[in-house]
Amino acid sequence: HRRWQLTHSVWEKRFRVACCFAGSDEKHQIAYKEVAEIFAYLFCDSSLVLSDIAAGLVLVQQEHLEREHAMLNSENPLHPEYSVSLNFNDPLERKLFQDAVHFLRFALGSYSWPIYMYMNPCFGCCKLYSHVSLCPCKKIARNNVSGDNSCYCGFAGAVSITELNSADIVYASFENDLYRAPFMVVLDHEEESVVIAVRGTLSFQDIITDLTASTHQIELPNSPTFHVHKGMYHTAVWVKEKLDDGILEE
Repeated sequence: HRRWQLTHSVWEKRFRVACCFAGSDEKHQIAYKEVAEIFAYLFCDSSLVLSDIAAGLVLVQQEHLEREHAMLNSENPLHPEYSVSLNFNDPLERKLFQDAVHFLRFALGSYSWPIYMYMNPCFGCCKLYSHVSLCPCKKIARNNVSGDNSCYCGFAGAVSITELNSADIVYASFENDLYRAPFMVVLDHEEESVVIAVRGTLSFQDIITDLTASTHQIELPNSPTFHVHKGMYHTAVWVKEKLDDGILEE
């Protein structure tokens, strides 16, 4: 136990130093402590440092890319090792696949201009330019957008990826901090749905949220108690609070 405490103290100091630029308020300090507890548990019997773990992640990514390359060049890319079979004769499975493809653009849209420029490195800036607000005399006040820059580059990226009419984006938040993820609420006329798309991991703040992987207990009426990822839980609560602030009523 004493060795674990010493390891935990070392990891906590490492995270405080390595993540000092990300935030030093009480919320961040608690997060660093919780992440340190997880790392102390995983690496208590080793002398690894952060650079060792980073190198390991790079190797894992390299292995993933090699497996992906092998799959694409395989004589049988539909082999069970590489793919999941779907029965398109089953209406439910076919609809599930069609929905996944349809709603993918909204998920990508939440990543905004960085992912759009990555997908369109040559001419992406040209299309983004048509949606940004550069000229002060023609600047449009977007009361349905928060956390974006003065040119609304985040909003421009979301519109470019989803190919939606600007009016169909009911609300878009590009605030990004610990337990705060960018998200948008859009009207999908094709499916007659209101879609809430929450961005995944992209920034350093998102990584800290991911690493806050201890469990949080949830109790719901007439339901069994279950445990969820603590970082994801706090992010989901923040998104819900924003939605409850009259966004969905509009």
